[in-house]
Amino acid sequence: MDPTYTKWVQTSLNTILKTNLEVDGSVGPQTKSAIITFQRSRGLTADGTVGPLTERALVQAGATPRPARHVGHKHWVGEVTPLLNKSRGDIPLDFLLGWIDVESGGRIGERTILDERGYFQLHPDESKALGLQHQRLSTDPAYSIESGIKLVNKYAGMVSKQGYVRGTDLFWHLVKFYHAIGPGAAPRFLDDMRQHSISPVTWVTVQQYAAQNDARLLHVLKHSPVKWVHNVDELFARGRTDAALAQHN
Repeated sequence: MDPTYTKWVQTSLNTILKTNLEVDGSVGPQTKSAIITFQRSRGLTADGTVGPLTERALVQAGATPRPARHVGHKHWVGEVTPLLNKSRGDIPLDFLLGWIDVESGGRIGERTILDERGYFQLHPDESKALGLQHQRLSTDPAYSIESGIKLVNKYAGMVSKQGYVRGTDLFWHLVKFYHAIGPGAAPRFLDDMRQHSISPVTWVTVQQYAAQNDARLLHVLKHSPVKWVHNVDELFARGRTDAALAQHN
């Protein structure tokens, strides 16, 4: 891990586990031990390294915001881009790359304690609803990509039903927001905005409303909108970087 990212991990662990790690950007024995403790508490593979699943678990436990990770060599971008371009239709490439990066880090074999699988980390219930072969998501790259795009289009359909025009910047932000916070909580959040005479016409408006009303909405929705707004923002930040890498592959 690069030092800036490691400091975020250390700060997060201090907050969540009430540890007293030195925030020095170095993965020493104490930091690694704390990572393992956290991973065990979440049912994750306790290997002392922070991958996409551990990172997501930290955010879910209250760690936010998080810095962008060092880009490094993302060989998976070049591997999945042709598959994405074959199946994505009108879905922006950077959006899909960001989704994969946030969910699985480009590792098809990633699997959570909830048995979420594949590049897009589909939950077994999502696979069942879409008529997919769940285990195949972890082994067949083309199938994993096609299935992930089906999932994205499922959430895109939900957003379209709310009257948002497919293809706009706000539309794609809301698609991931629906996925992140949940298809039940997302429309309730947007309805709350309208009830307070604020129209969700831009993503910035959504960001600001979430920040100003997080504590109240946490009680109402049982989810922190700020946390999942950050998740959406992280997708787009990583997606832009990944798309730039794709152009050079």
